[in-house]
Amino acid sequence: MNYEDDILIVDDEIPNLRLLSELLEKEGYQVRSAAKPQTAIDLAMAKPPALFLLDVRMPEMDGFELCRRLKQDERTNNIPVIFVGAIQEIDDKVHGFEAGGVDYISKPYQNKEVLARVRTVMSFHQMQQHLEQLVDERTSELSARETDLRKKLIELEDSEEWFRVTFEQAAVGIAHVSLEGHFLRINRKFCEIAGYTRDEMLRRTFQDITHPDDLDADLNHVQRLLAGEADTYTMEKRYFRKDGATVWVNLTVSLLRDPDGKPKRFVSVVEDISERKQVEDALRTSEGRFRSLMEASPLAIEILAPDGHIIQVNAAWMRLWGTNEEETARAMADYNMLNDGQLVDLGIAPLVKRAFSGQHVVLPPIQYHADRAAEEIGFELEQGRSPWIQSHLYAVKDENEEVSYVVNIYMDITELRQAEQEALKQREALARVDRATTMGQLTGSISHELNQPLTGILSNAQAAELMIQSGQWEDGEMAEIMAEIVSDAKRAGDVIRNLRQLYRQQKVEFLPVDINEIVEETIQLLHSEFIIQRVVLTTEYASALPWVNGNKVQIQQVLVNLIMNGTQAMSGKARDDRRIHIVTVYDGDEIKAWVEDNGSGIDPARLHRIFEPLATWKPGHTGMGLAISNSIITAHGGRMWAENRSEGGARVGFALLVPRKEDVS
Repeated sequence: MNYEDDILIVDDEIPNLRLLSELLEKEGYQVRSAAKPQTAIDLAMAKPPALFLLDVRMPEMDGFELCRRLKQDERTNNIPVIFVGAIQEIDDKVHGFEAGGVDYISKPYQNKEVLARVRTVMSFHQMQQHLEQLVDERTSELSARETDLRKKLIELEDSEEWFRVTFEQAAVGIAHVSLEGHFLRINRKFCEIAGYTRDEMLRRTFQDITHPDDLDADLNHVQRLLAGEADTYTMEKRYFRKDGATVWVNLTVSLLRDPDGKPKRFVSVVEDISERKQVEDALRTSEGRFRSLMEASPLAIEILAPDGHIIQVNAAWMRLWGTNEEETARAMADYNMLNDGQLVDLGIAPLVKRAFSGQHVVLPPIQYHADRAAEEIGFELEQGRSPWIQSHLYAVKDENEEVSYVVNIYMDITELRQAEQEALKQREALARVDRATTMGQLTGSISHELNQPLTGILSNAQAAELMIQSGQWEDGEMAEIMAEIVSDAKRAGDVIRNLRQLYRQQKVEFLPVDINEIVEETIQLLHSEFIIQRVVLTTEYASALPWVNGNKVQIQQVLVNLIMNGTQAMSGKARDDRRIHIVTVYDGDEIKAWVEDNGSGIDPARLHRIFEPLATWKPGHTGMGLAISNSIITAHGGRMWAENRSEGGARVGFALLVPRKEDVS
């Protein structure tokens, strides 16, 4: 067969173009092809075809957009379009019909199906062109002749010759319905959706299978069609299937009229949208559950847009900041977390920006002032709070890995912070008690340590006095005596200063300190104690130790406690066999210092509890020294340990972290 008009095939895949072209050319169709949408538009404008076959998925412009552009030009707006592609999603089908398509061919396609659909649409198009030509030729004829042509058009529309294949093979349900609602003709897809056989459907009305909650709206639309107020209507409704299940459909109804304009019958097109409705219901349920959980959460939660503005907050958020409804609404309208000057001053603005770039970020504890935040955006709070908080920022992304919103969960740690401050006060009080106890234990050593320089000062002063009284002295000799007096005075001053520094109440400040230097100063402080107790002291210092952040006095207090414990643990040994060994090492990211003795060791049953309060293994002692020392080292971010030496005695020490380079910078 030969056709005067041709078919324009548009597909970006050359094998598909060649396959469809060869198939249609064998049937006698004239075929043109285009691999790009713009090329197809140019060909169509130069010579409009009789039919378009458009591939749905093309990189530069999809088939739906190409169809819409063709329908916008009067030269091609009446040319039928058949879409070709793997159209499986409901939305794709809706887009196809909305764009102006009359049918589609699913991939992979069957040759017979392609030819049947093309033949049907081409036949209909040729008939339509022929009828339009007849109408043009006979416009001057009598109205009776025009009425006769309209009757022929209706007869052609009813003709099974061109209608049957399209009607039966359609991927949507199609039905002809009487004005009373009886199904007159129905296709296979409609029967599948409703779950009835064709004969069963023809014995029913659309009212019989419509959900009662949707029936009134449907009937109202029908009355508007019959009254001429509309030509078509679309609605989502529910049908009852034969098995009792409910199926959601998208219904489109048109009213056909006879040549006299009288209503003849309805044409209904339905699409099964149950799956889409299930997804929508699940989404609504999920959103409702999230809202309930968020509102019931004791933690303050805010949801922020990618630009930093607040989208939603819960009741706990309002309680945290002390805001009322009006103030909350104002904050949601004007506050922007990415522009918060308070976060800039606190140094955490870069962390916040990382959260909005898609990372999960935990902000450090801060005290945040709601009053200042309100002032920055131009209003005042009636009862703004300034709690201590810690924020967890979670970025929620879409399917394209783009940030949809950021969830900020606030933890109110005000009470915890207050408890920490109270615990710090208690710890400092215990430390002062421990220092006082230590000073009491060292009374004899301190007295001996001060007695030596004071005796030297007295002796030198008396010698100088005699020389002056006799009037006989040499300048060099007198200068030597004065130098010795100054040296002894400085030594006594150093002893007193170190003792005062160790004993006094002071603000705890963490500064860079040298562990070797602290150990050496502690040894000097306890020098006389070693002499009195006949202790042989040896040291083993690591060279070039990096500094650590710490409080010099507190670390010295820990060392005094460890050395005194070791000295007391050797009280049962002979005076010429008492040895203390102090070691410092640099081990990876830690600096370690420990004290070894050759005493009786620690009771193994108590070793694991040695740092607990009151857990002493020495008779007559409180058991608070090591507990306080442990709390000091823990506050420094370090750790303590204790163990028995295989050769006898104990080893007790501590480790402090060396600051990382980024912390230093």
